[in-house]
Amino acid sequence: MKSCIRIPRVTLPRDDFETWAIPPIDRLTKGAWEELARIAGEKPSLLGCTVPDLFLDGEDEERLSLMQKFSCLHLCQNSFERLYRGAIYVERETSTGLRQGIVANLDLEAMEGRDSPVRLTSETSEEIVFRRMKVREESMLEFPHTILFYRDKRDKVVRAVGEDRELLYDFSLPLGGGNVKGYFIPDMDAIPLMRELLSRADFFYVADGNHSLAAAKRYWDKIKEPLSEEERENHPARFTLVEFVNEIQDGIFFCPGGRVVKEIETEAFCDFFSKKIKCRREKNLLSPEFATPESFCEAEEVIREFLKHNYGKMECTFESPRAYVNREDCAFVDFPEFGKEELFSAAKSGKKFPAKSFCFGATETDARYSFEGREITYD
Repeated sequence: MKSCIRIPRVTLPRDDFETWAIPPIDRLTKGAWEELARIAGEKPSLLGCTVPDLFLDGEDEERLSLMQKFSCLHLCQNSFERLYRGAIYVERETSTGLRQGIVANLDLEAMEGRDSPVRLTSETSEEIVFRRMKVREESMLEFPHTILFYRDKRDKVVRAVGEDRELLYDFSLPLGGGNVKGYFIPDMDAIPLMRELLSRADFFYVADGNHSLAAAKRYWDKIKEPLSEEERENHPARFTLVEFVNEIQDGIFFCPGGRVVKEIETEAFCDFFSKKIKCRREKNLLSPEFATPESFCEAEEVIREFLKHNYGKMECTFESPRAYVNREDCAFVDFPEFGKEELFSAAKSGKKFPAKSFCFGATETDARYSFEGREITYD
């Protein structure tokens, strides 16, 4: 496979990792945001350097301005340490086991065409991608949560990391996220490790961060046009930081999403959906029986067909369906669980699940926390 990986210069907090780390921006609830703010107190925090999806609802300009201000402030005050060029080997305790990964730069130019070495696994919302791109335009730093899977049945890439490595961090993530350790892999050792990774993987596919990756790609495509070939070659916006994880590991699980259909005549919707899609029904809870991207898309299309001719709206959620049982004027379509094999098969064939069909981790705290970053401008 053609090289699509570069060795980054990662930016890390100088201290107080516990107050910097935050869950993915698309899974931050208002309650989690307030708890993280309480934990950080007066200390510097990543909360000031990012804009989660929670707030991308009309407050964009004010929060973007604050984000830019805090990022500049932290850079000027040396809150961050810019490491020498190298990758990071990560060990993360999750609710389902140990997860091991390698943090490095992904070349966004590799995301071209159906047979590209990097593949999205779900459709993306144009609105979310646009908003994330807008945040990226105003950012000096990125702190992504993207995880890319690869398949290495004998786990030779992780074993190639070796034992002689420098510990960068070892701390417990907030909100019950488990312990995480990071080890520095200097340039001279990272290069052969990346070659090993590229030789083992047929392609990489997104386990978490479809929207973030799509937004980074969109932003790079936008700014690269006036650049010369030489300027494009090493421009920092051409790359984004990701964690490469072997899909065979035990510490990997997917939580299915669901669709809440609100402000409807519940019985009419449930009857309509049940006639179109094979499913089990418990009151206003509908549980389809499928596990392919085409089936997920078909179920969502049936919902849209109903709403096209009736009042109501659809929302994506990862809440428990039990929270919606017996609620009036609403129904819950509970997408089924699926495993790593289904995701791999879909990526291999170039098929995608609908946006928000699944999230990474058995719980929201299993997802990849953001605190490792990198500069994405020359400013």
